[in-house]
Amino acid sequence: MADNTEDLTYHVHRPVLDYGTFATKYRETFRRKRSLLEVARDEAKQQCGGCTGRHWVSRLLNLVPLVNLLRLNQYSRTDLLSDVVAGFTTCVFHIPQGLAYGLLASLKPINGLYTSLFPVFIFGIFGRSRHLSIGTFSLMALLLSDMIEANYEAYIRRMPGNFSAPMNYTGAEYAKLQTAVVGTFAASVMILTVGILRLGFFMRYMSDAMLKGFTAAAAVQSLINQFKVIKSTNFVTLGISIGSIIILYLVKEFVNPRVKKKIRVPLPIELIMIVISLLVSKFAKFNEKLQVAIVGEVPRGLPSPLVPDFGFLPAMLPAAIPVGLVGGVVTMSLAKMYCLEFQYSYDFNEDFAILGVSSLVSSFFQCFFACGALARNSVVVSVGMKSQLASLISCSGMLLVLLAIGPFFETIPTCVLGSIIVVSLINVMSPLKELPRIFRVSRVDFAVFVVSGLAVLVLDVTLGLVIGFAVTLFSVVLRTQLPSAAVLGRVEDTDLYEDLQVCPSAKALPGQAILRFNAPLNFANAEAFGDFVIRLGRDGQTMGQPAKGAAPPEEPVHTVVLDCSPWCYVDMVGVHRQLTDRGQRLLLAGCQDTIRASFAKQGLTLEVNPGPSSACFVSLHDAALFAMATASQPQGAPLFSNFVVVEDDVEGLIVNDAGVSEDS
Repeated sequence: MADNTEDLTYHVHRPVLDYGTFATKYRETFRRKRSLLEVARDEAKQQCGGCTGRHWVSRLLNLVPLVNLLRLNQYSRTDLLSDVVAGFTTCVFHIPQGLAYGLLASLKPINGLYTSLFPVFIFGIFGRSRHLSIGTFSLMALLLSDMIEANYEAYIRRMPGNFSAPMNYTGAEYAKLQTAVVGTFAASVMILTVGILRLGFFMRYMSDAMLKGFTAAAAVQSLINQFKVIKSTNFVTLGISIGSIIILYLVKEFVNPRVKKKIRVPLPIELIMIVISLLVSKFAKFNEKLQVAIVGEVPRGLPSPLVPDFGFLPAMLPAAIPVGLVGGVVTMSLAKMYCLEFQYSYDFNEDFAILGVSSLVSSFFQCFFACGALARNSVVVSVGMKSQLASLISCSGMLLVLLAIGPFFETIPTCVLGSIIVVSLINVMSPLKELPRIFRVSRVDFAVFVVSGLAVLVLDVTLGLVIGFAVTLFSVVLRTQLPSAAVLGRVEDTDLYEDLQVCPSAKALPGQAILRFNAPLNFANAEAFGDFVIRLGRDGQTMGQPAKGAAPPEEPVHTVVLDCSPWCYVDMVGVHRQLTDRGQRLLLAGCQDTIRASFAKQGLTLEVNPGPSSACFVSLHDAALFAMATASQPQGAPLFSNFVVVEDDVEGLIVNDAGVSEDS
């Protein structure tokens, strides 16, 4: 095999081809577009697969991916050991995160532990991604907190006057819990519907810049809320909080990066802080002697089922939209990242549905919406997670915590959990550091980031998400309507055509204006593009300015050649008519079959007269050679007999145009 691409060469010998000749010679036909009924029928056939017994057994086994891995011998003892280590590592992170993020979500810490068990267990059985760890997440807790604080008072007003809250709950705590589970139910139904209807592609319009601006602003807002309680705190609590924040931040930023280089697993500083603080608090009697608030009673065992108040569901739907959208996008982006990294196929819509089912069922067990978290996921993948068995092993550890050691957490100072929250929010705000880079790379993305963030801070989370989404869509429309265009020239001694402004070796061809529009041509930009082509055909300039490094045209432009390879839609009727009125020809090169099929349906032939059967050529070079050969020929002269492009399967790219004067 050659080490240098310059040693790989070829010769071509063929006639110049337009698509009419190409279709006749090589029997090309247009792909027939299937109707919606045909698509649905074919999908049903694929899903049923003949409805044989073996097929249905296979389908049932596919419902549990881990069973399928074992059945196909794709899981080894080494993988099992890796999953055991990853599972217990995940559990170690779930405990402090569950306690802290339960509190951050305006609920009891125990609700965070429940959320680290039930949805994780369901997703562990049915989840398709092998490396996705779902559970509590700081951003999700932030969104839930905003949703709960904005709506729980409305739920209190729904309560009858003689209402008695269940044991261990005050009226306000019960209202917050119902608001959380009803909102989680609504968000889960939305995500489940997206998965079933295979609408996951809509999530792609939530751009990275929009999500970063949204999450950073939500974190800033929550951080401000955390510091609002400083006025009512005592000095001991304030001292514990400041000390905890300093220790947590220093370990996360400076110690853990060095530790991970040696043992791959970061120091579980949150769990260490919780254990130390609860022991000191218990034996020093922080609550009784120093009035330091503690977690309080933590019920032992699993929660009793709690049916969401479905009468409150319509009021919660608008507030649940950000929870479902952001949770779904964050989770699926992590799943996509890991399936690309570990190279296995993956259906995002299936996991959308499974994510929805896991949180929907869990909402009946006092849980809030669960999703992926980058920090936790990166840790468990780094220690060797191979399948969702790691999640099931983590659940066994969480079950032990709830059944046996739950009351052990009662003396944890809530200020320590608050410190964990503050440090996690600092990490969530890290996209703010990227603002200078985003500004340098793309002003549009910078504007999306800033507008999304300001909308969250000035208005609220729901309106911020809607405005951010609208600005993202507007940026897509703006980029579509205002793409760049380039005038091309031929690179010497090749059949390649490059932008005259960036390639010094490219030379403009006399009498031709070869144009590339760097975007699909659609109804939004067709009119502006048509004006550009007509102006180019008139004066040989790009947007009214001479091309950099290009000499003024030595002869009037008689042919406009368009590179159509990026296009998926085109409306060239007006452009063709106006150029023809000026005595100029319009040639198209590299048209996709869908474009040519569209021409055929509209009855457009774009014939060159005299000339080939159509003005659509298979390549730019074919179109350029045709334009050169026919520019000075008399009407009716044969067009294809005078020149060919020569190719042999030998080394060396050589373009010979017999009968056409060129410097190749």
